[in-house]
Amino acid sequence: MEINKDDVGFRISNIRKRLGLNQELFGKKINQAHKSLVSKWEKGQSLPNNERLKLIAELGGITVDKLLYGDMDQILSNILKIIRTLEMSRT
Repeated sequence: MEINKDDVGFRISNIRKRLGLNQELFGKKINQAHKSLVSKWEKGQSLPNNERLKLIAELGGITVDKLLYGDMDQILSNILKIIRTLEMSRT
């Protein structure tokens, strides 16, 4: 399943805001990531590396899978979109 960078960025932003941190302070907790890098993650321009994904997930109290793909409703919705796209391409 494809990772939607915009959705991941939204989840990272929510975790950061829930912790009451600005991008600079949040980045310091994520292996000294610069605030410009945090901004790129939140805008969906890039993804954190695996080590940073794990740290962000831990700070958010979620799994890396949930950080990358969302909750079960989001996963099922994405699967349905893929199926619909495949069905439409067959006709």
